[in-house]
Amino acid sequence: MISTSSQAARTAPARQRTPWARRAGLALLALILALATAGALYQAGASAADRRAFPAPGQLVDVGGFKMHILCSGSATGAPTVILDTLSGGSMLSWAWVQPEVARGARVCSFDRAGYGWSEPDPQPESAARAARNLHALLASAGVPGPYVLVGHSKGGIYARAYAAAYPAEVAGMALIDASTPTQFERHPEWLAQERSFGRMAALFPLLARLGLFHLFFARGGEIDFAELPRPAHDALAAFWSSPEFWQRQRASIAAGPRIFAEARGLGGLGDMPLMVVSAASGGQPGWAELQNELAALSRNSAHRLVPGATHASLVFNPAHARQVAAAILDLVAAVRAHAQVRG
Repeated sequence: MISTSSQAARTAPARQRTPWARRAGLALLALILALATAGALYQAGASAADRRAFPAPGQLVDVGGFKMHILCSGSATGAPTVILDTLSGGSMLSWAWVQPEVARGARVCSFDRAGYGWSEPDPQPESAARAARNLHALLASAGVPGPYVLVGHSKGGIYARAYAAAYPAEVAGMALIDASTPTQFERHPEWLAQERSFGRMAALFPLLARLGLFHLFFARGGEIDFAELPRPAHDALAAFWSSPEFWQRQRASIAAGPRIFAEARGLGGLGDMPLMVVSAASGGQPGWAELQNELAALSRNSAHRLVPGATHASLVFNPAHARQVAAAILDLVAAVRAHAQVRG
């Protein structure tokens, strides 16, 4: 028979351990809450500083219930006007190397797509047709005269083609910079799988941004694709990428991708519209070069240039590669003005 005193001796250590485990758990929870609070306060302060440090460099224009941001430079005389539509991420800051070079020979405008950069969010879902409508309203409200040479990088190429389909009389030429194609995910489902995988990972990014971790990443010297942009554009873009709003918008855009690409499958050819296709000569995925060649075949008056050593992103972020892109755009503008064949 076990005595009461010996049984108590065995159970006492277990009872004593329980309060210590509870205290340790509470201490860990308190530490997590303290770090989260500190991160949120850091984010709030950094975001307020960003708003003071990076005012909009261009115009904020009402496009029908919300405002979009546009920046124009270069000569105001002579057609056409070059319109720069950026890659995924939607900010005109991506053109910081290209726009000044193009401005040497033409009037050129870059803009933030709805919900990106300094542009306000669109209450309507993102689509190719909606992007074309928004750009049309922006150019009209900002008083930017046509005809236009549309320049679309990556996803911006889909939107440039959608604009030309919706407003053909306004478009005098097009440059597609390593542009996306409507059937790329259908023909390469592995790319769609990669996109969806990133979308799942990005589900955490708004929370991480609210805790100040993206601000901290850049503050400690971290870099992403746009490391080579001019410092003012780089720092402003890093500020946008550090906000939870950016990642919420980016996640929504990724989720809408298959629907947008399906919508764009009906986009036809460009007839004899002057067309310049500029592609990265390296860094593309298997099958990408074939799609770029197909883009060049959209017009009977086209040329296809490869930029040696370039990648999809470096075409605009690297200064040497960006100069070649700008030169191709200006050559296209010259062909439009002269009603001449586009030269490779």
